[in-house]
Amino acid sequence: MPLAFVSSAIALLLVAELGQASLHGHPAQHPFVGVPVEADCPQFEPLWQIVGPFQIGTREVVWGADPLEQGNASHQNLLEPRLSLSSSLTFNGTVEWTRHPLDQSKPCTLNEVFSFGEVDWHQLRDAYGWPALQYQARARTFFDIPASSNVSYSIHIKGVVEFWIDDEHYFGADLYSFGRAPIVARLAPGHHSLELRLLYDVRARGGKIPPEIPVDIDFIAASAPVTVVGESLLLPDVVEGSFVSSFASVLLTNHHNNDAYGFTIDSQDSRIILTESGNLQIAPQQTRELSFQVSANGAQLSRPVVFRISYRLVTSSLAGAGAGALDVNAWIKSRQLRQPLKITFENHAGSVSYAVFRPPAPFSHCRSAWTIDEHEQLPVMIMLHGAGLDADSDEVRHSLDAVRDTHTWTIFPTGGTPWSGDDWHEWGTSDILAALDAVSGWAKRVWNCSTIDDRKWLLTGHSNGAQGVWHLVANFPDKVQAAAAISGYSSIQSYVPYSFWRPEDPIQGAIVQAALAKYQHELLIPTNAQEIPIAVQFGSDDDNVPPLQSRRMKQLMLEYGQAVKLHELPRTGHWFEGIMTTPFLARFYHDNLKALDTNRLLAPNFEIIVADPASTRWKNGVRIIALEQNGRVGRARVEIDGDRLELKLSNVVRLALELPRYHNSLVCCTHLTCQRVTCSRGDKVAEISCCQEAPAVRVTCGTDVSIGAPGGLDAILRTHGKFTISGCRGHETISVCLQVSRNLLQYYRADARMVPEETAAAGNVIRLGMGDDVPIAPQDGFAVAVGRGDVKIRPGEAKHKVYSGAGIGAVFLRPGQGDGLELVIWGSDEKGLRAAARLMPTLTGAGQPDFIVLSSEVRWRGLGGTLALGFFNEDWEVSEVSYFR
Repeated sequence: MPLAFVSSAIALLLVAELGQASLHGHPAQHPFVGVPVEADCPQFEPLWQIVGPFQIGTREVVWGADPLEQGNASHQNLLEPRLSLSSSLTFNGTVEWTRHPLDQSKPCTLNEVFSFGEVDWHQLRDAYGWPALQYQARARTFFDIPASSNVSYSIHIKGVVEFWIDDEHYFGADLYSFGRAPIVARLAPGHHSLELRLLYDVRARGGKIPPEIPVDIDFIAASAPVTVVGESLLLPDVVEGSFVSSFASVLLTNHHNNDAYGFTIDSQDSRIILTESGNLQIAPQQTRELSFQVSANGAQLSRPVVFRISYRLVTSSLAGAGAGALDVNAWIKSRQLRQPLKITFENHAGSVSYAVFRPPAPFSHCRSAWTIDEHEQLPVMIMLHGAGLDADSDEVRHSLDAVRDTHTWTIFPTGGTPWSGDDWHEWGTSDILAALDAVSGWAKRVWNCSTIDDRKWLLTGHSNGAQGVWHLVANFPDKVQAAAAISGYSSIQSYVPYSFWRPEDPIQGAIVQAALAKYQHELLIPTNAQEIPIAVQFGSDDDNVPPLQSRRMKQLMLEYGQAVKLHELPRTGHWFEGIMTTPFLARFYHDNLKALDTNRLLAPNFEIIVADPASTRWKNGVRIIALEQNGRVGRARVEIDGDRLELKLSNVVRLALELPRYHNSLVCCTHLTCQRVTCSRGDKVAEISCCQEAPAVRVTCGTDVSIGAPGGLDAILRTHGKFTISGCRGHETISVCLQVSRNLLQYYRADARMVPEETAAAGNVIRLGMGDDVPIAPQDGFAVAVGRGDVKIRPGEAKHKVYSGAGIGAVFLRPGQGDGLELVIWGSDEKGLRAAARLMPTLTGAGQPDFIVLSSEVRWRGLGGTLALGFFNEDWEVSEVSYFR
């Protein structure tokens, strides 16, 4: 089929990795290229070879599902003879590889827009909606590296999730065009190929016609062994000569053949003091975060400041280690106290993040030290931004200026990235909690009027941020006092439905949907949001998030007796200046902030529903801690009559009651019974008595759930501590280790160290293994075991399920040290290892449960090519909600 192909602003531009960085030090100790010249740029052939489009479902790319992987079609001779392939999207159901021009007008960057204009996209959308616009395709070109060139490249391929350079495969890439984790390659002089797997994802690009895929490709020749990535320097704002906070960071890439270590950082301005944090070591081809502390002596800072980063290099010469240094220009932003301020902090995973906040009005006389007990606690207004926006952008930081007179703290979290990490879920929520702690700490150190009442949240958010509002309401009902969702979608599943995944066993599909249940706000909100004031606002002409999403949430809440205020703006689209502070919303904010002066009354009867106990917190002092079978939701119906507390439970084996709300209460469990327990908090002791004593349900008092519990593979995004990637030895596993490290940094700005082996580590450990080189077992008798070419799973009391053969892969969670988790990624060979590694969480909503075993068929069958998948229960035994082939 002919292809409508758009080539726009095609250029190759050679730049040093961050124009402000330059090499200093001892070139004799580490011979390297000097400042690169245009001659080092690859010379591209003047054509693309393209085939497609092919159908693909929402976020299905994580599972493989590539039709060109069946029979190795992507690696056959592409042009002679012409290869015809099947596609459900095109006329006559066939496509062929075709040639299209590539215009190389400048060195080192390609900017392309791919579009398949002859497909009847209108017919597809009219019949099947947005899911029908999603497609995949392949584009291949060739290039030559000059014979005289001997440079290392940082390669950024933005807008793509998967590609190949020669036979080297890369998954994750940079779908959202963050540009923070480059591929590092030293390409030999001569002929090379570049093949892109193109993906049109409605969540990322919208539901427009024609569905176009913009791709930006940069080959950046490194000017030094260690370089700075783009505009990655992260600093807090300055107020009255002092930094708002002390945390700072910058991303560094190692182009050397050995490790870079011994990093120090200094300022060439005596007014600023810098101190590096920890002992950073960067593996070859890896990009990591250099975090450091920053402080000022009180002088006004208004001009750029130069930071010098020094480092050492492991070398193979007898001279020992080499050394180098680079300079980074730091642009300090000074602001006034009444302006929104940027604060940096260390998040739950030990990486540096930031938020923007504004103290409550009035602003005067609130800057001296004080004793916290002498001052009032004020509620906090949390505004969640939409997809693709920085919290530090004017669009976000000034979005609530029209209601700045509210007597409340205001926080604009980032969620870790412009895409809020994982759409404000595990990673994004953890970032919000860390931002709250950071601003609370600033208030205690600096402010002299009030501090934050962390029990009183007023939420507001736009678009993807409104979806984040639904998530927080569903999972923090005791903290959320009121919430406004503006132009938002109700859930990942409903926004762009999962209609066109490749065929699978119904049980396989059900398990993926069970893994996504914690995102299904239509299920959770009507129950968990009872008694919380809710406002919904949207434009009637919104073509980004259809109005149906908001109208449906109102309907569902009203059906459960939940009051909700809805305001539909006629002839209005998705966004306009002032949308966050319309008269309707301004009244809602003010009315509910006044109401927060009094405590919300405890409802005598209420219900809570939970899909993932570690994600859902307290409601009216009750928290479900563990489910009988993970993969199914749990419910607790609570009825209070004086000192009698009756619980009607479904799929619940453990729950907690918060003191002092339920001290000395008689607890009765309908159909299930609980044990008598004695609870203590400080000097207060209370007994919770049960109508009967039996071990079916455990009731505890005021204890938090371990965050190191099962909950889908993305549970590893919420546990505390830095990431360690273990098993990085041998070319194949090191290549996958680098991929895992890049994807953590790219999609979450999460730092990770790579090591050959880690026997025990706090925090999160990602263990890789291949064949007989297996990850260290945490304990004997764990439900999943890998090694010697096979995977063994013990489903309860049944006989072990054993899977073996070429291309077998496995990925699963298991308990780590303390509250940490381990993510095991294993393959019987390199193909199996790479298939398993792509299931590490990157794109939100792919639906990975706690364990997955893959056959070689997943590359083209997707989910249908899995051999086993399912959940672990609280005791890490295999849940009944599992599938085995």
